[in-house]
Amino acid sequence: MPAVAIKPPLSTRAAARSSPLRPIRVLGLGALAAHLLIVAIIVVGAAGRSFKVVPSVTIGGSPRWLTGPLHGVSWWTFGPSNYTLWLEALFVAYVAVVVCSGNLPSRLLLWVSVAAQLPWLLAPPLVSTDVVTYVTFGRLGTAFGLNPYASPPRAAPSNPLLPFHDWHNLTTPYGPLFTALSYPISAVGAVAGYWLMKALMVGAAVTCVGLVWRLARARRSHPGRTVAFMALNPVWLVIVVGGFHNDLLMMAIVLAGSLLVVSRREISGIVTLALAVAIKYAAVLVLPFAVLGSSRRREALFAAVAAGAVLAAASFAAFGGALVNGLQVAGDTATFYRTWLTGPAEVGHLLGYSRPPAAVDTAMLLFAAAVIALMLVRTWRGSDWIACAGWATLAALSAATFLGQWYLSWLLPLAAVGRSRLLRVVTVIVCGYVVLNPMYLTHLPHR
Repeated sequence: MPAVAIKPPLSTRAAARSSPLRPIRVLGLGALAAHLLIVAIIVVGAAGRSFKVVPSVTIGGSPRWLTGPLHGVSWWTFGPSNYTLWLEALFVAYVAVVVCSGNLPSRLLLWVSVAAQLPWLLAPPLVSTDVVTYVTFGRLGTAFGLNPYASPPRAAPSNPLLPFHDWHNLTTPYGPLFTALSYPISAVGAVAGYWLMKALMVGAAVTCVGLVWRLARARRSHPGRTVAFMALNPVWLVIVVGGFHNDLLMMAIVLAGSLLVVSRREISGIVTLALAVAIKYAAVLVLPFAVLGSSRRREALFAAVAAGAVLAAASFAAFGGALVNGLQVAGDTATFYRTWLTGPAEVGHLLGYSRPPAAVDTAMLLFAAAVIALMLVRTWRGSDWIACAGWATLAALSAATFLGQWYLSWLLPLAAVGRSRLLRVVTVIVCGYVVLNPMYLTHLPHR
């Protein structure tokens, strides 16, 4: 007797047919497709045109080694004015994806997020010349025998990378671990080192995606939504990944340490976070929150102090007393140099000043210090330490007088993983302000 197929109830079949076609699901899938298309447009257009958003090209020219394999390929729809429109369109697509993410498969969001990081390797560095500067500082040591904490790039005028960045008179502000890492990368040559550094930062971006996914699962959050919130944000993609900033490497290590702390491997996590500080000093914002958020606070504090002492001793042994110069330059970058899109500048404009007075800067610093102290107290009392670290980071960024748009990469992963919906909403608003503000193109960060 032939087997008879048993049909599911009509309601079940109707739900199966209608679920994939729900309007919010269709909107989300369409937004994902549009997002990837706009990423491709920006990547190709950046390699084919010379204008202010590609400052290395604007400063030094567009040799093929700098612009990459897409050199000279350009679409008529892409140019200095249309770049803003594409960036705004990318932001709209991102918001649509985030809104619809609860109705999209998590695995799909993960793989689209990974895919969105990769095309930037083919483009020249956008918005900033920092990736060229990283290799320049490394070559000061490997090719010219100079200490990058004691000698600025202009001390080696024969460096072929010098014409392609604007940091000629300052010593490196980066952590000693990153500076040490830049030595072997730059030792392979100026051009090869540039591409190797770009590959390292794109790899770090993909690592951040994977670590945010794992953190979300460890904290029982929606992993697809969490990953998409960070990895598809236009600030993250165009400015941070597209600029190949070492903030990506710092945040990859911060997220790795955070995952260890969340997984109750606090000592390993705290040591890992200390390593992140040695990449870029901004990671120190997260470290005390991880210590207070640990279940073994005393051991975590001891691990932080011990790791810091060992790293400091090794760093001074490698670079000598000139290492202090790096701390000073990093501090000056946050409190002395100025950009337009900053908290003090905006508050000053609201008060009627074209340039905010010192009192505004001081007031913003005091405000940030108060918020950070409040968040530390809340963490001590049991609040989510990652969300508190995110609020503290947002407060610190609001008080900085020099705000590279890529600094928002310090905030995005924390807002994505932290248990604070309000923090995520504020983060999207801040990123939208950066993306949609017309001053973004006309007043790029300068030192």
